[in-house]
Amino acid sequence: MARFDARILGGLLALVLAVGCDNGGGGGNGAAVADTNTSTTPADTVATVADSFPDGLHPDAAASSDIAAVFAGQLSGTPGAGNDANTIVCLGDSITAAGYPSFLATQTGKQVVNSGVPGEESPSGAARVSSLLFTYHPGYLCILYGINDLISHRAPADIVQYLSQIVASARAAGVVPVLATLTPVSGMYGKYQSDVDDLNAQIRALASGQGIALADLAAIF
Repeated sequence: MARFDARILGGLLALVLAVGCDNGGGGGNGAAVADTNTSTTPADTVATVADSFPDGLHPDAAASSDIAAVFAGQLSGTPGAGNDANTIVCLGDSITAAGYPSFLATQTGKQVVNSGVPGEESPSGAARVSSLLFTYHPGYLCILYGINDLISHRAPADIVQYLSQIVASARAAGVVPVLATLTPVSGMYGKYQSDVDDLNAQIRALASGQGIALADLAAIF
């Protein structure tokens, strides 16, 4: 009887171990997938964004190309008489000055005027846009401002007012404006991300409310 019990116990133990291995194998795979979804993937995403903006603010070449592609996708509408649909003016700060316009020229085959000024804020852009439009008579105006304003503690609502002025100047000149949201910030600039999010929400509202083409750069990073 003791031998019979031992055989039964041995069989039960083997069954438990077999079931345990099957569940462990499946559970191991499931855990790996869960870890990938909740840990590895976000880490990879963060690394990609950090790599795209090495100093926490300015895009690298690949990110600049992506920014150009988003702008290119919004170049629709017919410019007014006297404006050249094959000419684009890019208005902005250092992200424009050292960034996407050359890629935009390659991607669209159009003449692209890089009118980015490092460190510039939206009031300065609003002050000089009319002169640029008169000089180049572009069909399209790409507009990317805001981060320097935020660093200078200008309120998002005030920035939007200056962006509205730039848009109004473009439309008055028969130029099609394309407004952009801001790209993400990190590192030493990371403390401004909540303000960037706030400003981006207001830029989207402005574009939607006035029927302005929107290059939603924040959505691609």
